[in-house]
Amino acid sequence: MNLRDYQSKYVEKLTNGFKELAIAGNKGATIIFKSPTGSGKTVMTAAMLQQLAEDGFSDDYVFLWASMGDLAHQSYEKLSQNYLKDSRFNMLELSEITAEALEPNTILFCNWEKMYQVKQVKDDDDNLIEIFNNVYVRVGEDGRNLQEILDKTRAEGRRIVLIVDEAHRTYTGENSQKLVNKVIQPDLIVEVSATPLITLEAGYYEKNTGRYIEVPFEDVVKSGLIKTNTIINNDITGVIDKGSTDAVVLEAALKQRVILAEKYKEQGTNINPLILVQLPSESADKMSAIDQTTRELVEKFMEEHGITYENGKLGIWVAGEKYPDDVKESCIKNDSSIEVLIFKQAIATGWDCPRAAILVMLRDIKSVTFEIQTVGRILRMPELKHYEDSALNSAYVFTNVNELALRQDGDTQTFFKMRFNHIVDGIDHIVLPNVHRQRVVGQRNRLNQAFRPIFLPMLDEKFGITEKDDIKTRRNKIDDLLEVYADELTVPILADIAIEDLDLADAKAFEEGQKLNIKADKAFIERTFQTWLKKKSSPYAPHDSSRILKQAIYKWFSDNGFDDEDEIQQIIACSEENQRIMNGIIDEAKQEFAKTMTKETELTLNVFSIPKEQEFGEHYEAYPSPKHALQPFYRPDDTSGAKWGTERKFEKALDRSQKVEWWYRNGTSEPKYFGVPYIKHKDNEIDEEAIFYPDYIVKFTDGTIGIFDTKSGDTTNPETKMGNSVNEKADALQAFFVDYDNIVDTYREFKIDGITPYPGLWGGIINVTGENTFMLQGDAVTREAALAAKNGDRSEIEKIDTGYNTDNWMSLDI
Repeated sequence: MNLRDYQSKYVEKLTNGFKELAIAGNKGATIIFKSPTGSGKTVMTAAMLQQLAEDGFSDDYVFLWASMGDLAHQSYEKLSQNYLKDSRFNMLELSEITAEALEPNTILFCNWEKMYQVKQVKDDDDNLIEIFNNVYVRVGEDGRNLQEILDKTRAEGRRIVLIVDEAHRTYTGENSQKLVNKVIQPDLIVEVSATPLITLEAGYYEKNTGRYIEVPFEDVVKSGLIKTNTIINNDITGVIDKGSTDAVVLEAALKQRVILAEKYKEQGTNINPLILVQLPSESADKMSAIDQTTRELVEKFMEEHGITYENGKLGIWVAGEKYPDDVKESCIKNDSSIEVLIFKQAIATGWDCPRAAILVMLRDIKSVTFEIQTVGRILRMPELKHYEDSALNSAYVFTNVNELALRQDGDTQTFFKMRFNHIVDGIDHIVLPNVHRQRVVGQRNRLNQAFRPIFLPMLDEKFGITEKDDIKTRRNKIDDLLEVYADELTVPILADIAIEDLDLADAKAFEEGQKLNIKADKAFIERTFQTWLKKKSSPYAPHDSSRILKQAIYKWFSDNGFDDEDEIQQIIACSEENQRIMNGIIDEAKQEFAKTMTKETELTLNVFSIPKEQEFGEHYEAYPSPKHALQPFYRPDDTSGAKWGTERKFEKALDRSQKVEWWYRNGTSEPKYFGVPYIKHKDNEIDEEAIFYPDYIVKFTDGTIGIFDTKSGDTTNPETKMGNSVNEKADALQAFFVDYDNIVDTYREFKIDGITPYPGLWGGIINVTGENTFMLQGDAVTREAALAAKNGDRSEIEKIDTGYNTDNWMSLDI
């Protein structure tokens, strides 16, 4: 193998790390190999295996090489036919296994995506059990399965190494980890990715439980293997008069291709630059109606510009269809006649076509990881070197990105892109007893027909529509608040954005560019409208709920003079102001709808710790709060209508305080947030069990933990509507402080362990009476009492009388 200098350097690091962990013998020890897109992760991993074989270190091992999708087969071909062709390794795919156990120096290539999927079957007693689809299926005619083969391999004294190629979110999922721990049971794991999500335990190097090896992006760029930067919508202003968003984007891409083709000729090289056009829908396996509409639009546009299947300049690679038949092989030739290739997600990972220089994204990018991998198809240099003309050293992306799309951030746990913050290094891992309210099985978490009679009257009220209004009056009232005419309904797209390192790129990288307002075409409007519907259905199941929401919106607009569904979609999709107005009404309607749901819930015990990551919607902004445990700190922006004066005063004091190490702003209503159970009363009678979510958890420099809830004015008084139940919440929190050890014992009885021993808890209700004036409720556990109890003296805590009194306050010095 011919390696670049940086590749040789990191192959040596990989090899040494493998040997060190193998000798230490800690089962499940993990090497995280982080290397940028286009850096040659596969060849470096193969070179590590070759080096281990040459050193005689591989004879006791078998290697399970797991990749996503077709990447497993591609890796098999690369290693067996090229990188390790003449090595001592025996390379197999699942279907090629013939022996009862894997021989030493075997590399078995597996499709991870299929391996971790589970299904339900009946056991011998007719009970339903879950099994892994591809682990329990036959791998030979004699009925053997992979688990049995791995068990026999271990029984013969061989050690199993799991190599996870492109280890992304699916690898950290519950089913994947069950597969790893219960079936594969690897002695050593090598996780390879440009964007690894796995973290190693503290002290991993000293304990020999892991190694973290990272290839710097700059090293790969300097080697000439990949382009120096990526430019978004380059010079798109030059084609602004071409009509709709998709047409403008396609026209700009063709213009850029012509420029690059001419520049390659000037360099004396025969390279025909390729445009990749990505279809919009999320499914990699099938063509959706939106895909088909977009495909037809692209084909028609290209035909108008002399690019067709018949003349060999247009190719396609989608599920179930390829043209030409050998497009996978013919397209990668530097002098291929194909100038434009239409594709879906299926080729986003693992397919190398170095002459691909331009990517057209007619879709909503689903995740940061996928975005990087997709753009990775145009990062590689066709001749593995940089050119004197810097334009040839850039990758080009043309997309109808708008503000809505930019503010979304993909997560396999949700349908939509969100803003994220992450826990700061060094934040204490504190585990507290916690409770959450769990819905009883049988109640479906979705919008239903009861939503419409709540939602439509709210819309009428917002727009001032009455039963006496005729259609013209109704339309005029809607026009007063919404943008409804074609010249108002355009979408912004970004122009002339340059990004150096896509593996580090986030939404901020796009915010500084010029924005141009373009007329949107039908395909763009439809997919933007569908995305918005799903997002606004949250937290209810999007598949069913978005349909209910859509029907309600169509009904209301139709009742008020807007009968064309395409027009209604355009009103929503092409105006951020319209979305903002509708968002507020929908959110209010969902709150009212939630009250109609059957209260078939129960309190459930769990534990709380400061989350490693949090996600936020589009109407959140970052605020400078240097001591917050997760950075950046987000709170709702002005469009939310929320008022945060009281909280902000307290937060500023926390950030200024020399006594505060860090603080955390707690959330509400979700199991991941800290809650204390209390009994809610009504008319002096027990009404229900409820959960109190205090506002703040604060770590002080003396080691104590303060838990506070800020109030002011009437919110401190339980006799007022705004202060409802504040006394019950306050008393419950003090009881939690005082009875902490007994509570922990109770949790242990329910097999809930790992809770932090009494960490010096104190605090309570805070009455914010001025900019820097904070009063702590009277009979509360104080910092001094908590610190004494933490050191073994509980005498002061035992004296606490948990009785909230609005006339009893003491000054709080933080």
